[in-house]
Amino acid sequence: MKEDVIVTVTGIHRHPGVSGEETTKTVSQGKYRAEKGTHIIEYEEYMDDAAGTGDAFRGGVATYNLVTIRGDAMEVTRKGSVESTLYFKQGVPHDASYKTQFGQMKSHIETTRYAMYEMEKGRRVIAEAEYIVSMNGLPMSETLMRIDITEETG
Repeated sequence: MKEDVIVTVTGIHRHPGVSGEETTKTVSQGKYRAEKGTHIIEYEEYMDDAAGTGDAFRGGVATYNLVTIRGDAMEVTRKGSVESTLYFKQGVPHDASYKTQFGQMKSHIETTRYAMYEMEKGRRVIAEAEYIVSMNGLPMSETLMRIDITEETG
């Protein structure tokens, strides 16, 4: 895969006691490298404009993301407007701190399914983690996170 990539992160969230699901999606440019069978992706996300104009908020703090994908696990480290390190491996629980501008929370993650796919002759990598997030022992959401890395064209 080339160094310049497009990183698409999709989240599908189901919350206890709430019907339906919430979907989030971000698309960012990133950098890719491979080391000993591990896919490493770095990219920045910017907050959406609070006024709802659709313009990215590029004058403020971005969130830097480092994603490490292996065949059996994925780690996502975020620094900036949000800070956390999440580890996804099926059957392996993970306790994490989630720091925002409003304070810090402790969360517990139970990964119920993890899969990684290499496609299009190595020009695309998809990692999916299904997991349950709890805060202070209370379930907050069931989530599917899909990270899709494709070569930038052009």
